[in-house]
Amino acid sequence: SPLPSPLYGICNFGVIDPAPAIIVEGGTGTGWDMTGRIGLPALLLLAMAACSAPATAGARAGADQEVARSINWELRKDPRFAEVVAYCVDGVVRLQGRVADTAAAQDALRLARARARGGQVQLQLDVRPR
Repeated sequence: SPLPSPLYGICNFGVIDPAPAIIVEGGTGTGWDMTGRIGLPALLLLAMAACSAPATAGARAGADQEVARSINWELRKDPRFAEVVAYCVDGVVRLQGRVADTAAAQDALRLARARARGGQVQLQLDVRPR
């Protein structure tokens, strides 16, 4: 059976982990002391960061869909991008379609990068006048 821990149930990528997070022996003599090199605030910060990433394939797909929707929403606001569509798979954004000139292609790239949440943006745009 798991030993008691002050951090019982800390989130580990979306899964409740019943095992103790970090055990440092010594200190109070109980064998369960969290005053080692990694302090409790640092440990809690680490646990929160681990919980913030999408944990499942469904969550990642949902995040990708949200990124693509945000970019497509902004693209629809500019008539130069009427034939451009954004797709996002595994955090990589791909812009496909046609624009009239290279300036429009660069503007589409800037728009997508601003909303890609740090992900890579690939251009697959045909540049030709309408």
